[in-house]
Amino acid sequence: MAMQRSDELTDVAGLLFNQVSALGIKTWTAGFNVWSEDNNSYVDYITSPNGGFIEPYTVQTERAEALRDIANARKSGVEFDVQYVEGEKIKQLYLALTQLDEKQYEIMLQDGVSFPSQQYEHFVFGSKVSLMFITYEPVPEAHEIFKRLGKVFEQTYTRFLDLKKAEAQAREAQIENALEKVRSRTMAMQHSDELAEAAFVLFQQLQALGVVHERINIGVVKEESKTIDFWITEQGGNQINTRFTGRIDEPTTLAKMFNGWKKNQKSMVIDLTGDDLANWLKYLKEEIGIPFDPAFLHNRRVQTVGFFSKGMLVLTTPEPLPEENLRLLEKFAGVFDLTYTRFSDLKHAEAQAREAHVEVALERIRARALAMQSSTELSEVAKVLRDQMGILGQED
Repeated sequence: MAMQRSDELTDVAGLLFNQVSALGIKTWTAGFNVWSEDNNSYVDYITSPNGGFIEPYTVQTERAEALRDIANARKSGVEFDVQYVEGEKIKQLYLALTQLDEKQYEIMLQDGVSFPSQQYEHFVFGSKVSLMFITYEPVPEAHEIFKRLGKVFEQTYTRFLDLKKAEAQAREAQIENALEKVRSRTMAMQHSDELAEAAFVLFQQLQALGVVHERINIGVVKEESKTIDFWITEQGGNQINTRFTGRIDEPTTLAKMFNGWKKNQKSMVIDLTGDDLANWLKYLKEEIGIPFDPAFLHNRRVQTVGFFSKGMLVLTTPEPLPEENLRLLEKFAGVFDLTYTRFSDLKHAEAQAREAHVEVALERIRARALAMQSSTELSEVAKVLRDQMGILGQED
């Protein structure tokens, strides 16, 4: 009940083991199982035989007879169940739990790794979770204690669910706040070259959400010229006020991005090593001209790509990003469709304004030339021409 974060649930398994041991119950391992809705799998939170921490893992109950027995007991509605496992049954159980094949299992035995030859599994079933106590010998005197601990644990798991819900809500609010900052910045753009600053804001917001990356690229596909325009940050996130252009037929990276975009994929991951990485870095330096800090040179470079209607957002990291971060990038790419609409509107407006200014300048020159009464007035036409060119040059 003192938990402040849901990841503290693993600490409870260790405490459970210690308290049962303190009561004189010789337990090999203790913990609890969080069951799926269909009762066909559960996440195991258990201790090692000395009470140490084991990373939670998912167990599929169809993989071994002993696991199916547990699932069937839970489905039957009993509150407490004891399973005795030995011989081939326990071997198949540990093959399933360790996900080893027969040969690997035998090698581990030869290397001195020991698995129990028999065990008693005690389960106290609750609405969503079950407590599990494994002993080598029968402990009928502990059955009532196990049941009482099970009732207390229902309260613990309720606390866990409350924390998970609160964390999910807080995380969603944090994500929405970051998305809103990107929306606000892009909608405030006055010139299309401000996409460089949009890339900087994107870098900052993803970093604030815990996405660790080296740089971000905003790519806009130009099918007519078979190129992709990029606005990027430096490695480390600093803004670069330069547009870079690459060919969509570049094979290690850009062709893959283009094909993913063309197929309307939501995202993709490009993992570069060896020759592909060397060729990509050479292309960056010699053709596109994107600056590369040697301090960020690794033997692996992963491009995580989120697509939007006219291009892609690309995160660069030395290792693959977690699945959650890929989903985040997809969300930012969705918001970036709005950015590109704003960008396109600005480019169109800028082109129209430029054309209008050019027409005004031409009309003034034309009007002055038509108003000439003698050739001596050519100098005045030349002055109007210089003035109009100067105005257009300032606006350019």
